[in-house]
Amino acid sequence: MALCDLRADIAPCVDEARQIIDDLGLRPEVVEILTLEWSGLPPGFVDVDHQFGLGVSTQISRVVITPRPVVSKPHPRLVAADPGKYLEGDRVVSKITRTLLESDLDDPADGGGGEKRERYFLIDGRPYRRVREPEIHNFEWILHLTRMRDRLPPDVIPP
Repeated sequence: MALCDLRADIAPCVDEARQIIDDLGLRPEVVEILTLEWSGLPPGFVDVDHQFGLGVSTQISRVVITPRPVVSKPHPRLVAADPGKYLEGDRVVSKITRTLLESDLDDPADGGGGEKRERYFLIDGRPYRRVREPEIHNFEWILHLTRMRDRLPPDVIPP
């Protein structure tokens, strides 16, 4: 049996164990994946004519990650290794189920969706975006996220 087959066979058991931790209330943060499509450039972007983005957003999908992943601050070693990349309020989301595909976590603009699609991660309703590529480990994905300080007005995030 190949290692990938074994990993795929065991992944549901790992998710069930994580769900028990979630059921006990030990992971209170709700993490969602929000994909938006813009009719024009998103706010904060400038086009070739130096016009600020005035596009209107449409929600394409909003998915709650279950079982709930672990949300924590970036490790001090990680912050020291990349000065200026991590700011106060940034988060590392780990223990994300391997049943999600990398395309579920990637920016849709990177995957052929074009500039008009964007993916955000909501932690208890607060918007974040990826700082670096998703990391894959044996039974988990890890995301490094930074708060959306520069764009995404509050009316874009539907309840």
